[in-house]
Amino acid sequence: RLKVCNDDGTSTYVSEKGQQEVQFTDGGWCIQRPTANIRNAEGSLVKPEGLLKFWLDCPSGAKKRDAEIFAGTRIFFTTGVWDDPPG
Repeated sequence: RLKVCNDDGTSTYVSEKGQQEVQFTDGGWCIQRPTANIRNAEGSLVKPEGLLKFWLDCPSGAKKRDAEIFAGTRIFFTTGVWDDPPG
């Protein structure tokens, strides 16, 4: 479970109409880890990155210029994650 930190789930952003409110509700997440090592450019075996995937629901919707999140939209995110980054 992914928890929205604000008690009421409200965040703000600034648009051409001034400060606007947008609401998010709790979502979910998972980490997908590869099962096999891969060879890097030097030929050494390394652990490939995993994927952190998560989502939030936006019941209120939001609009800024030509970008719009419609009310009731589920927003998906993906980013790389590593267990043991070098350095």
